[in-house]
Amino acid sequence: MMDLLKKPLVQFVLLGIVLFGIQQVSKDSTINEPIQIDNQVREHLKRELETEWQVKPDSLILNVAKEKWIEQELLYRIAVENELYQQSDLVKKAMIETAEEFILSQVDFREPSNDVLEEFMKTSDKVYLTKQSISFRQYFFGQDLMFAQKSLFDSKEIEIEGSEPIEIPANQTNKSYRQVASDFGVLFSDSLQGKPANWRGIVPSKFGIHVVVVDSAVDAKIANLSDVRSKVLTDFRRQQLVSFRDSMLTELRGRTEIVETVD
Repeated sequence: MMDLLKKPLVQFVLLGIVLFGIQQVSKDSTINEPIQIDNQVREHLKRELETEWQVKPDSLILNVAKEKWIEQELLYRIAVENELYQQSDLVKKAMIETAEEFILSQVDFREPSNDVLEEFMKTSDKVYLTKQSISFRQYFFGQDLMFAQKSLFDSKEIEIEGSEPIEIPANQTNKSYRQVASDFGVLFSDSLQGKPANWRGIVPSKFGIHVVVVDSAVDAKIANLSDVRSKVLTDFRRQQLVSFRDSMLTELRGRTEIVETVD
């Protein structure tokens, strides 16, 4: 059954049954109709062989593809003749999923202009912000808090002396707080929130004790389109998909009789 559902022709025709509300299918007319392989079918098979299978469609391979096409048509007719689309929950689920895919494939995905995206940003419920970032230097002192305090107190220069080597680089430039939390731990990252440039202090991490010198800190702000264009474009297209799907279902619902019975 599932192999049948994977056939693209079967999915397409079953989709037609869903979208156009065909409640009854004439068995005789469907079974007796000729299977036609015209230029459109042949071109479709050639494109499928070239793009999906990376195969050059010579006459031998194309004949095999045509035989598979005929097999799919015959299997579909067996499904219709036996009303499998009504009897099987698996078939119904596959039809629904295929209908979803078909509807979403109809959305116009032409590149929107910057004006369209900027208008979308203004009307969106989401607030687009630039990322916070911080640049700092960390000097590791293991578990020796007293030594770290002494080194911080004695150091009159920017450099801190007496630190131990650690695998993570001392210089951390333009790091997001999420990156800092990943590298050093959440406690370390939280301790640096709100610290201004030139701040110096002792900060614990998942490794131990650090003396930290903050070189710069950039706060989040309302973003311009150029700052977050890829994110805005992703959200815009997602809204297009949802809106198109909802409008198509609303239109179909408006011309579909819905009868609810109570036993």
